[in-house]
Amino acid sequence: MRIDGSNRPNAAGLGSGKAAAKQNQAAKAQGKDDAVVVSIGTAASKVGSPAARLPEDIAARLESVRAQLEAGTYEIDFARLAHRMADEEAARSGK
Repeated sequence: MRIDGSNRPNAAGLGSGKAAAKQNQAAKAQGKDDAVVVSIGTAASKVGSPAARLPEDIAARLESVRAQLEAGTYEIDFARLAHRMADEEAARSGK
């Protein structure tokens, strides 16, 4: 498969891809015609981890569950799980 860089989109905030273009040109000059370098720019480095964006109460609950799982003390409420699964299925089917 060959990708031509002339139709490459440049989404706002993702950078110009100039560094990737230079690397692609260098690879092509070395006879590595099938090598493609993709750059998403600096916008990706500014995105925090998903856990960092959670509200404090949810993050605390996740940490509590994580600690219980590691300790082997987490107990599953199977009745509650079954009800939630049934509710989810009903919501999906429109009932």
